[in-house]
Amino acid sequence: TTGIDFDLANGGRISGTVTVEGSGAPLQSAVVYVHDDIGRQVDIGLSAADGTYTTFGAVPTGSYYVTAYGPTGEFIPEVYPGTQCLGCSPTSGTPVAVTLGDDTTGIDFSLATGGQITGAATIEGWGDPLSDGYVYVYDSGGNLVGSGYMWQGVYETSTGLPTGTYFATAAGPAAGVGLQRELFDDFPCPQILCTPTTGTPVSVTAPDPTTNVDFDLPLGGRIQGFVADAGSGAPLLGMTVSIHDAGGVLVGAVTSGSYGEFATDGLANGTYYALAEDNTGAGYASELYDNTPCDGCDVTTGTPIVISSTSPYDGVDFSLSIPTVCTVGETHVDLTSTSPVSGTETYEACETITAGGTFGVQSPGVVDLRAGMKIILTDGFFVESGATVTFDIDPTLVP
Repeated sequence: TTGIDFDLANGGRISGTVTVEGSGAPLQSAVVYVHDDIGRQVDIGLSAADGTYTTFGAVPTGSYYVTAYGPTGEFIPEVYPGTQCLGCSPTSGTPVAVTLGDDTTGIDFSLATGGQITGAATIEGWGDPLSDGYVYVYDSGGNLVGSGYMWQGVYETSTGLPTGTYFATAAGPAAGVGLQRELFDDFPCPQILCTPTTGTPVSVTAPDPTTNVDFDLPLGGRIQGFVADAGSGAPLLGMTVSIHDAGGVLVGAVTSGSYGEFATDGLANGTYYALAEDNTGAGYASELYDNTPCDGCDVTTGTPIVISSTSPYDGVDFSLSIPTVCTVGETHVDLTSTSPVSGTETYEACETITAGGTFGVQSPGVVDLRAGMKIILTDGFFVESGATVTFDIDPTLVP
């Protein structure tokens, strides 16, 4: 297969220098990100031993936003020009103009050394060290500003923090068991209901680390199951399963994976309800466990899920359908006065299709009749040799 050619434009690049604030020393292996006008990353660069960088790719003419992160976790990220950026949007910076074919130079950063929060993470009652979990750090206003990854029972925040007061939460997972979220120091922290600033404040004085911010996460029962397409049984990726407490208050939410699977964090003993919703735009109708349609319904009308131990609560499965909504005039379709069809046509009705009289299918026509309840053929209906007609009764069409 030949002639699959490309003519690549010579785009624009961004370059500058990354140094350490105060000393002016060059900072090697700092990562510089380029973002478009809605904050999407479109290019990247890495500083050399002398602190200089040039983005690897090239971008079209336009305005971009640039952020820089240190090579190690003690440096405070910045958005150009020189504004510390803890959890901020890249578009909060000053736009950098790029012209096709030219390099935009002098986009420099001077990263300050911040303090880090460190500690240990274990399973309550077991003492086992945690891996694969996360610690999330919030500022005094409750804004997420950092995180740390647990590895072999210890963690440290992945970016530096300016001097100030912070709050920290921790969440599993741990292999085979559910863990309840916790707010430092030793406060239960359900995913949605938790207000980080109600925890014990953690003081950070840059550039020193704040140590011994430890977590001992209690075990809890997980709600787990699968989300699938009701017609084909195929697993559905990206469906949101929300969990509500006995009073109907939202306490957490998870997203189904590639195999339609989902599992919540560990939950304290109690009664819960589960609701599956489509936030992907595919059009699946919401369903309340167990097999109850739910369009703005009271979630407590669903089947209760009672957590009474730390064992997983399996089998909370959902079969979602894409509803067909009939428009005006489509409840009953009468084809008895319609001329014969010789092309490809689909006729659909929520309840009934009547076909006959002068209606038929001439060769080489292909007609699909779909109705929610019944298809009635009256005198005069015909299908010529070489034509095709398909009859399909689909109860999901019924409003």
